[in-house]
Amino acid sequence: TSAADIRRIKKEGKTGLILSFEGCEALGADIRFLDLYHALGLRIASLTHTRRNIYADGCGAADQQGGLTPLGVDLIRRMNELKIVVDLVHIGEKGFWEILDLTTAPLILSHSTPTMFPNSDTIDSSPLSGFPRPRLELPRDREALDAIAERGGVLGLIWVLHQELGDVVADIDTAVEVIGPDHIGLGSDLFGLTNA
Repeated sequence: TSAADIRRIKKEGKTGLILSFEGCEALGADIRFLDLYHALGLRIASLTHTRRNIYADGCGAADQQGGLTPLGVDLIRRMNELKIVVDLVHIGEKGFWEILDLTTAPLILSHSTPTMFPNSDTIDSSPLSGFPRPRLELPRDREALDAIAERGGVLGLIWVLHQELGDVVADIDTAVEVIGPDHIGLGSDLFGLTNA
């Protein structure tokens, strides 16, 4: 539940886990539940998991996406107060930029890239079509990468949809070129796909 815990566990040669929500649907419409989950150990949360919910539009919500709802704005503010890390994963593009403007604390994009926003340039035609490809490209992705790094954030590069190891390395090289190694992590998203 703290940075001190992480340092202690690492020093002991152990593996630790951080409790995270992928979408805040568990809160229902009452953000006071965030305090309860924080007391139980929650330290990271994304507002959505691709779909639209009461807090924001996810990246797969609709052709015409909105951003954060008023309740979503309140949720980001409370997350900052509780020091729950905001995860930008699966948020719609408008909400992505609204969160970056609103948050007062470092954040993460735990397992994606700025190509998570579906458009004709990022959609794959494989059996996993509808998922954005993880490919980073410049100059297209520079603004989003810079915005994450400027706020002390970390990009967890996803590789579940890459076909070749060289593609993963190319994304790492691109991210290092733009934001440097201090703002890069690995966010595989290996969630049981047999062809991953």
